[in-house]
Formats: sequence, C-alpha cells, structure tokens
Amino acid sequence: MKLTLGCRLVAACAAGLLVACGDSANGGDASDTSASGPAVRITMPAPDTTVALPADGNVPVAFTVDNWTLRTPGSCMGAANCGHVHINIDDAACNAMGMVYNGASATSPIAANFNSCPAAMRVGMHTITVSLRNDDHTPVMNGGVAVQALARVTITSGGNPTVLISSPMNGASVGLPADQNIPVAFAVTNFNLQAPGACMGAAGCGHVHITIDGTACNAMGSPYNNAGAASPINANFASCPMGTRTGMHTLELSLRNDDHSPVMVSGAPVRATAMINVTTGPSVTITSPMAGASVSLGTTNTVPVAFSVTNFTMMAPGSCGATMNCGHVHLQVDGAACNSGGSPYNAISASSPLSANFAICPMANRIGSHRITVQLRNDDHSAVLAGGSPVDSSVMITTTM
Repeated sequence: MKLTLGCRLVAACAAGLLVACGDSANGGDASDTSASGPAVRITMPAPDTTVALPADGNVPVAFTVDNWTLRTPGSCMGAANCGHVHINIDDAACNAMGMVYNGASATSPIAANFNSCPAAMRVGMHTITVSLRNDDHTPVMNGGVAVQALARVTITSGGNPTVLISSPMNGASVGLPADQNIPVAFAVTNFNLQAPGACMGAAGCGHVHITIDGTACNAMGSPYNNAGAASPINANFASCPMGTRTGMHTLELSLRNDDHSPVMVSGAPVRATAMINVTTGPSVTITSPMAGASVSLGTTNTVPVAFSVTNFTMMAPGSCGATMNCGHVHLQVDGAACNSGGSPYNAISASSPLSANFAICPMANRIGSHRITVQLRNDDHSAVLAGGSPVDSSVMITTTM
C-alpha cells in the first residue's frame, strides 16, 4: 500500500481533476499508482530536508514513474506513454543556458545542477520539480495540468553533513512485525558513522538517533527510541504505549556527535523525517535490488528480486485452505507492460527471491529504467488490500546488458 501526503492524482487540489502537484505547505511529491494515467514522484531528497551542496554542484534527485516508459529524448519511435523527465529548480530560475529545464534524463537519479543558478542564490530554500515529458519535450498533461512532482529542500554550503531516510518512504504503509521493530534505512554525507564513544575526538564523526513521534516512544531513560551507527536502524515500537503502536507516526533520524549532542548546521539540527502508517495487516518489502540500482540482465534476461513479508503466510496458489492472511506474490515490470501472455503478472511465487523476466518485455524496452513491483495476493489471486489500496512494494532500477 502506498499513501502519498499532499494532493493526489485521483482527487487533487479539490478540483476533481487528474493532476499532479506538490503539497503547498511542505513541498512534497504527488502520485497515485492506482490511477490509469502516467505519474511521477520524487523519492529522494524527501520534502523539507537539508542537503549539502556537493563540490560539483549537482544534487542527485531520485524519482519513480508509473504507467510511463522512460527513454532517451527522441528514441520513443512514436510509442505511447513514452518519454523522459525534466528537472527544474525554482521554476525557470536555474535553467541551463538556452533551455527550458535545468536538466533532462531518462534514468533515476537525475542531477539538479545548482551551478546553473546565480551564485548568490545557490544556498537556501529551493523547490525542485520533476516533470514527465513526451518524446518531443512537451509536457505530459492530465486533466489539463502537467504531471509533475515537487520537493522543497534547503541547500547548505558544500561539506556540511546530511542525513536522508531512504526506507520506508514518506507516506508508506508498513505492517508491524512480531518483534515490533521496523527497519529504517538511511544514508549520510560528509559524516563518519561510528558507535557512540568510538570517535576518539575525530571531527565530523558520530552516530544517529531515531525517535518516534518526538519523545512519545523513547526507550526508558533515554532521549531517543534507538541509537546506531549503521543502516538500517530499528524503530522499536515496543517502546510506544500500548494502543498507540498502529496508525500514523513520524519517524525522525538525527545526526549526533560522539557525546550524543545534536549535529548542527546554521543553528539547526541535521535530521530527516518520514511519516508512515503502521498497520497490523500484511506488508511486503523488496529488499533487493535496491532502489536506483543498475542491474545486468545477462544472458537470461532476468533479474532476481528478493522480498520480505510480515503478518502474511506464503503458500503456493490454491493451497491456503482455511488459513487466514495467506497467499503468494505477483511481480510486475512497468505495470502490465511486461506481463506473461494472458496473465496479470510477469512472475508469480510463494518464496523469495523470484525472477523478473525481461524476455517478456518488448525488445526495444528491455534496457533502461524500469519499475519493479511485488504485490501480495490472496489464494485466489485477488489483491490483498489495506485501507482499500493494494499491499505492494516497488523499486526503480536501471537494466543493462
């Protein structure tokens, strides 16, 4: 299940139009994988995060698309729902010389090039926009509105430490495992992760604290829910009061110095947040390949996809009997674009890993950017639902020969 904060493609901006727009208060991204039209969402950086400007001036922006084939501009050969993306910074303020965009690409991540911004405005708050574009660079429209995603970020001078939560994604629905621990994957820049007390006075060294809903779920006697120096770190919901563990929660990951004091940049703590919906129902998570990975198809034209499930019993189709929360998974590549002949899936399995079969995809589309989705399915192949939405997990990868 994927929930997106802010406006959504199916009922955005209170106008009832199929559009894509950002959360006006928080930057944010917008997409709805249940919509039939194309969609795009920014997965990193998360809205309202602080990002240190790299030495080359390029900030990587990861994104995913739905119902859309990403190809190099001019190479779609008339194919429908095919094109690329444009990235803009503050609308046209940082466009490349003579262009209507800051950058264009058919793969994720795409670089937001702040060297194209006036030098005096590179540091500070910016709105990054990723928009779907047809093969001729015209905007993809839905209900008369451009299909795009936005994220508002604060850029600091290069060399400052940063932290980003890469999983679970903001707005995700996550099943609470039996051990009450939800793993939170993260990445840091310009910071050396070491166990608390192990930095030996080194600068730019420390660890992370994770909290759930501020101090509501702190470990007894500690100013955090958990502390660690490696990704992923567990958010321990057993520390939350009984009766509050499921529902909407805000995870916060903060960089900490060796003495547990917060790492500060321009007077503000370096941190990242993600709001998630914790459920007692089933969940599925793709564990490999990682989002943004480049994967060789090799001679078999297949990619092994590993996944994990919670609160769900995996059994071969038709063998669950009376067992509740029981079934299998379907795998899809780019929605229905690479389904096996006459089937609603590319591959099916009751165990991990299973193989995404790119030999089924049209020859011209096998190499490039693809969205892999693993869906939980009941014994009769119907979709497992949570809150009315399918329980699934997706990653964007790039396939190579």
